[in-house]
Amino acid sequence: MKRIIYLFIFFIVLTFLLWSCGLKIPNELPKNIEVKYTKHVELPITTFKFETKDITNDLFNSMQEQAINVIDGNPVTLQYATNIEFSPKDLLNDFEQQINDFLENFKNSISLSFSADQAFDIVTQSTTLALPNVPSITGEINLDPISFDDLSLLSITIPLSSSQSSVSTDVTFETDKFSSIHLNAGNVILTSTNPDLELGIIISGKEFKNNDSVADLTLENGQTITLVGTYTGSEAYTTANVEVKLVNLKVDKGTGINSVNSKIAITPISLNALDTKEYQIKLSGNILSDFFIDATNLNLEKEIIIKSESQIVASGSPVTFDENKSINSTVPLTIEATLTLSGSSVDLDISKPITYSIVPNASIIEIQNYPINFTQTIELPENLIETKIGTGTVNLEFSGLSDLQVTGSVFDSTITNAITSSGTIAYIDFSGISLPATITLQTISGKITDNQISFAGFLSDDFEIEQAKISNEFLNSSKQNLSFEIPAKVKDFLNSVDATIVINMDYAATNISDLKLNIQSNFFENKEILLSDSGNATISNNVKTLDFNSLSQINISVEATGTPIIRNIKKGKTYGIDLIISVPKFDLDNFNVKSQKLEILPQTTLVDFSTIDASDILSSLELDIDMPLKFLATNTSIDATLILSLSNNTFEIASNGGTVNIGDYIEQLIRNASSITISASLVTSDGILTKDSIFGFDALVSIPLSGTPTKNIELYTSANDDSLDLSDISPLVNIIDSATITFAKWENSTGLEAKASINGKEFLIGKSTPTISLTNAELKELINSPNISVYLPTEKFIQFNSEGLIDIAPYLILDLKVATNVTFEGGM
Repeated sequence: MKRIIYLFIFFIVLTFLLWSCGLKIPNELPKNIEVKYTKHVELPITTFKFETKDITNDLFNSMQEQAINVIDGNPVTLQYATNIEFSPKDLLNDFEQQINDFLENFKNSISLSFSADQAFDIVTQSTTLALPNVPSITGEINLDPISFDDLSLLSITIPLSSSQSSVSTDVTFETDKFSSIHLNAGNVILTSTNPDLELGIIISGKEFKNNDSVADLTLENGQTITLVGTYTGSEAYTTANVEVKLVNLKVDKGTGINSVNSKIAITPISLNALDTKEYQIKLSGNILSDFFIDATNLNLEKEIIIKSESQIVASGSPVTFDENKSINSTVPLTIEATLTLSGSSVDLDISKPITYSIVPNASIIEIQNYPINFTQTIELPENLIETKIGTGTVNLEFSGLSDLQVTGSVFDSTITNAITSSGTIAYIDFSGISLPATITLQTISGKITDNQISFAGFLSDDFEIEQAKISNEFLNSSKQNLSFEIPAKVKDFLNSVDATIVINMDYAATNISDLKLNIQSNFFENKEILLSDSGNATISNNVKTLDFNSLSQINISVEATGTPIIRNIKKGKTYGIDLIISVPKFDLDNFNVKSQKLEILPQTTLVDFSTIDASDILSSLELDIDMPLKFLATNTSIDATLILSLSNNTFEIASNGGTVNIGDYIEQLIRNASSITISASLVTSDGILTKDSIFGFDALVSIPLSGTPTKNIELYTSANDDSLDLSDISPLVNIIDSATITFAKWENSTGLEAKASINGKEFLIGKSTPTISLTNAELKELINSPNISVYLPTEKFIQFNSEGLIDIAPYLILDLKVATNVTFEGGM
């Protein structure tokens, strides 16, 4: 039954589809229908991208530290050029350099610069002094209760009888003076016109007799009070006039008080002392004060004075400091205040402490004997053992302070000079003082002109250091020695050489006495030079011919001697020792040369092709390299031969003997991806060479990245591509109707004739994009054994340009066909 239903539904759907497509529906249901479904699928195979700059960059990175250049162009070219010149005088270049270094070292070691300004530069640095601040204070204080007018609680006439001794009468207390008050103190006064009547009064549950004290009692308007008493008289009936009062009242709380007018002297408030160090200051400005009372409708007036000990230093309204009064820094300031309270319908509570704040709005205008305890030592300058000042002062100029007064001194090991002052400057007399010396400032006084005080020093115009002695340690440390060992290659190559060497020395030793330079040498002349003021001296060599068969080293020493003293060193001028040393003449001539072999170029690796990825491509090219070598000898009459070693192959070239071309050998090294090394030696016969004799050779090689491949140059192969895997397509092979290979990318802008091969089908990259139809068998072979490569074919001339790329991306187009047969026959 279910099967019939399913077939019916399927028929309805199929009928609808056919009708929607405009097909004619047959009149009767066929026995079966064949249904075919085709799906179009595109699958990427692999991608390949090759850029010529990858080769050039690889070569550049490998050769950038060598003298090989990679030149952009068409084609890209490797270029190496060398020019080697050798003169026999080059053998003694090291000697010339050591002479120059030796002289430079001596010049630096003996150089001395000294000035009075330099010695006293420390006093020119600014020093800032911190001024004290008048402290603020906040806190709480207790106020005394205010005085209150006497109160009449009642005034009545009461009946009395001997038959009833006890008296008790309730009275409503009414007043317009307050709603309620809290009595902190007072007395009860009870009066009666009958002497036989003893009275009492009950207020808020407390009974008071005549003259009793009142404390901590709240009294309210409209409150009921009770008059009580005892009558001891004998009359059957009589009366008595009775009056009850509260007197000497003190109130600390109340509401609705009709009138307040009271003065309260507060407990003196003490500010912290300004400092623990004792000095005096004068202040300008005022004090801001606030007292905070829990009250409404209350006016508060303050009368405040500030005292330093018993002296009033500030008063008035506002409270202003008396600028003529001195305040001691170690004595706390005392604030005394009287508060006047007034008002109507006042609510008031002073039963608890009130808060206050005192904020000085004042500045220091004068300071007296302010301790700064400043100490500064002027050290003895480096390289000197004694420095004595002749005349002059070190002046300390103060800012922020005028009418300056200073206590202090300057002293050395034997002398102490006092410090004087005027205006804003403290004068420190250094006459006769020797360094090291110490400046001390104990206290300063004066008028404050700024909120910060600072000072810095300068030398007076007449400041002069009488003399400064240069230390022996400095002289000894300046000594320089040179021992030049004659190199073995010099002794092996030369018998002797004529030399003319001149050392020139310009010196300046202003105001220096007794300073000499001593020069000792087995080659240069021995000489003593007196350095005084400015002058010039020369030193030349005594030995005119250097015989290397007997001379093994050249020695020279120079040292400064004496007991030099610099005198009359004035402010603003620099004194000392300054040398300018040069070697204006260093002539070597008439080189007596032995018959010898001399290395003139150590072995150097130009490039190691075995480590360069691009060498695979280079080694596959039939290159045409030209590298001519020519050995020249100028101004020489002796025989010479250049021996050039290139990667273990030796080439000999006689001087002026023509050109040798080693291009073929370079080609062979590149083809073998070998390392290219180079070294050179010179073989000479004996004889005389002059300073103008030169041996040399030039070499230039250009290696263009072009040629004919001796074999296919493989740029890509699927055998090395682990990411290539088409096995996922295998399950679809039996339902594939057709398969086509085409290319999403197919570009070649390199100028190279490159080919692509896909399982034996070859195409030239860069032409029109190919389309490859595959049989089912060919597709199976591609899936199971993909063989894809990109290569440069053999025997086709190629050249690598600086720019260009090969970019291909093959993919598969598959048409999948699914067929089924639906039968409409069957039973229920």
